[in-house]
Amino acid sequence: MKEDKFIPDLDMNVPVAYAAFEVVMDEDNQKAVDTIYVYVNKAYCEMVGRRKEELIGRSFRSVYDNADERWFDYCYEAAKGRQVRSRMYSREVGHWLEFEVEPAGEGRAAFIFMNVDMDHVEKMKLRQSSNTDDIIIRLAKIMNGGESFEKAVNHMLAELGTIIHADRLYILETDGIKVSNTFEWCREGVTPEIQTLQDLDYDDYIGGWEKFLVDNTSLVLEDIEVLREDDPVDYENLKRQGIKSIMDSPIYDGGSLIGYIGADNYEISDAVNTQKVLETISYFLGARMVNQKLLKRLDYLSHRDMLTGARNRNGFMEKLEELEKLDHPAGIVFGDVNGLKRANDEEGHVAGDRLLHRTARVMQQFWGDEYVYRAGGDEFVVLLPGISECAFYRKFQEFYDMMNARDDMSVAYGAQWAETGSTLSSAFNQADRKMYKDKRKHYHCFTGELHPENMQLRSPLLR
Repeated sequence: MKEDKFIPDLDMNVPVAYAAFEVVMDEDNQKAVDTIYVYVNKAYCEMVGRRKEELIGRSFRSVYDNADERWFDYCYEAAKGRQVRSRMYSREVGHWLEFEVEPAGEGRAAFIFMNVDMDHVEKMKLRQSSNTDDIIIRLAKIMNGGESFEKAVNHMLAELGTIIHADRLYILETDGIKVSNTFEWCREGVTPEIQTLQDLDYDDYIGGWEKFLVDNTSLVLEDIEVLREDDPVDYENLKRQGIKSIMDSPIYDGGSLIGYIGADNYEISDAVNTQKVLETISYFLGARMVNQKLLKRLDYLSHRDMLTGARNRNGFMEKLEELEKLDHPAGIVFGDVNGLKRANDEEGHVAGDRLLHRTARVMQQFWGDEYVYRAGGDEFVVLLPGISECAFYRKFQEFYDMMNARDDMSVAYGAQWAETGSTLSSAFNQADRKMYKDKRKHYHCFTGELHPENMQLRSPLLR
């Protein structure tokens, strides 16, 4: 047994907390793995809220099952003859402590502690507030800068991810029925989840989050185990993704929930108020998301025909201008609805509108929505880029035969393939003439309402 060296009674003459420990080393004598109390003074007992009899002779780990490994590192340094001064938060006693640890004989370490809660907390609060405000300003500048919506959001998430050291940051958008992951940033080595988190049922995926919201502002789960019993579906979803902690802030449009911005496995830090950052940036996100939806709606209205749902003349002219600059082939189909005037005159304009809508829908289903345009009146155009000549005419013949077999509509068609964008103009002329020829055949055979010799080339591009 080691001979105890004199340790003075510091209960009366030293107003600071004092404790001495025997350091327990690992088998290789390279690391301290525990300590044993050999002395504590009255101030130390008052600080930790324990009596001497509860401490002397016991190991630190047996007294505190949440022991911070850093204490043992400091003890190791002292046991090796080195003095250390530092400041840290002791989760064992729940205080910020300023301390000095020094050798107290062979294999022993002595600590002098001073509780600095108020001083430190106030300084930390000021530092945290300043850091947090700086971060919010930085992120707000990104969101309101000159970048596109997509680039701004991705830029902001990447910046925030490096600040809070999260595994994953994401944005979920919802209409209250379905929810989808629309943006995602992942730390290197973390598996992305965006592809698997699409069009999910809201109630099943995040419907239970509301009850965990803190003052209706944020969901904060430092340990997802709290969900195991109350919300097993969410628990399994999060566990599958390797998530241990989660923070989500709702995004609103007025009073309506439109999404969440969230962080997985984020760093809990005294330097940054992560919750405040997420809650504040959610307002900027909400404004940009609402504005983006409005822009998309305006773009839709400017490029869509409201009657049929097909792309309109504006969209057609923009696409045509784009293709004319490319050295790519394209197929052109002109279509002109037969009998629209008669339908309007005999059955009313509602019947005529239904005929146009039906024609557009059939063409969209066959050719694809993005390729069908209502050029004006009873005229439709299919603009099919990047298709070979053989494939185009084979597909057009299939379409033509299908349309001729229908008895609920009659449309005259003309088709022409263009080898490059520079030959599109000539191809349009040819397609228009073919359509005119087909239309003349229809009226000659079935109606006699229109004299073919009086018909004019009707392509909107040729007027």
